[in-house]
Amino acid sequence: EGHPLYGVKRAMEGASVAAAPTTAMKARMEAQLAERRMRELEQLFEKRGMPTKTMEAADAALERAGAAAFRLPPKERPQILIRIQRADQRAARTYEFLMVERPEEAGPLVRRHMEANIVRMRALAAGLQEAGRRAQMEERVERRAQILERLFVATGTPR
Repeated sequence: EGHPLYGVKRAMEGASVAAAPTTAMKARMEAQLAERRMRELEQLFEKRGMPTKTMEAADAALERAGAAAFRLPPKERPQILIRIQRADQRAARTYEFLMVERPEEAGPLVRRHMEANIVRMRALAAGLQEAGRRAQMEERVERRAQILERLFVATGTPR
């Protein structure tokens, strides 16, 4: 977001994913890129405040990683879905921090991103074959949704 060659970097990453020889390798690469976007998001927030473009890139990376994971056979999905979940959780913590630090500035933007985060996490949970893991992930997602709703109410963030 802040560097003039950021677009080139992302284009090269996209080309690397496209060149991956297997669906599983593409899914792993997409998950790695999603994790990288989350780290970048945290770093930019610490340095500059509201990293809007990076928030959008992070959401897009998570969407691509989730789509890539669902193209895998069901038995290969959990490992990738867990990585995506970790990246999503990292994003959620960063967005929550933004809400507390800058509710007026961040509120509506973060709400949109967090609602997308919850929808994505529900879809990932539904994609897990093992009932125990799926139930555990669904419970975490619903708990996060409740916490976020309380945070939005507490900070007066409009729908």
